[in-house]
Amino acid sequence: MQPAQAQEQEIQERIEDIKMGTLTKNIEEAELKMKNIAEEQAEINKQVRVLNEQQKKLDNEKNDATLKISLFKEALLARREPSKEVMRLRKMIIQKIADSNDENISVKKLGELKGEIDSLKKDFQKICLHPFVFGHSGYEGSYSYDRDDWYYGRRLCIVCGFSEYAVKTPPDEKFVTLFQHEGRLVRSNLNHKDGLPDIWRWSNLREIINKFFVDKRVFKMVDGTYKHPDLSNLGKLFKNK
Repeated sequence: MQPAQAQEQEIQERIEDIKMGTLTKNIEEAELKMKNIAEEQAEINKQVRVLNEQQKKLDNEKNDATLKISLFKEALLARREPSKEVMRLRKMIIQKIADSNDENISVKKLGELKGEIDSLKKDFQKICLHPFVFGHSGYEGSYSYDRDDWYYGRRLCIVCGFSEYAVKTPPDEKFVTLFQHEGRLVRSNLNHKDGLPDIWRWSNLREIINKFFVDKRVFKMVDGTYKHPDLSNLGKLFKNK
């Protein structure tokens, strides 16, 4: 007998030895196991959905807490007042600037005032901590214009009027003096085409701070009426467009 024939005969004999009931039992056991696995998977999927919902809720609460901390810290900074010496010099300079704009001022007096203003501003800007800064971010330029439409960011201290341009464009934008730190409020949402207005010359510094540096959401957070935007359906909205 050839090896192949012998192997086939052996397989045939082993199949004949297996009882039909044994095969049926094995099938039933395997089907029951599949059913149990499916039920266990369904239960696990249910638990995963619950955990995902809990995770989503915790993420929202974390985002709310993070935003509150940020805005409350800003509100604390916004309530600070510059030193008396800084405010004294600021008031003096603003008054001299106003005097220099008098239509009836003589050429000699105007020259004297401008010299005094320049001298005072240099001393003033040396002692100012620049606590409130606003301006605009730079732009690295567009690919379609071969980056020729780039421009530097610029910032201005509303207390003393000191301003500076960034030394680099985004994403590596950097300011030497008016950089962001925990003790300084910076707003960079101005349009670069509009330039930086001389609002530091406004006599009422508190009015400037309240207008540009106090995020109005903080009031709703204090009285408990603020609700964090629900962005959960944002993806679906874009998908359906």
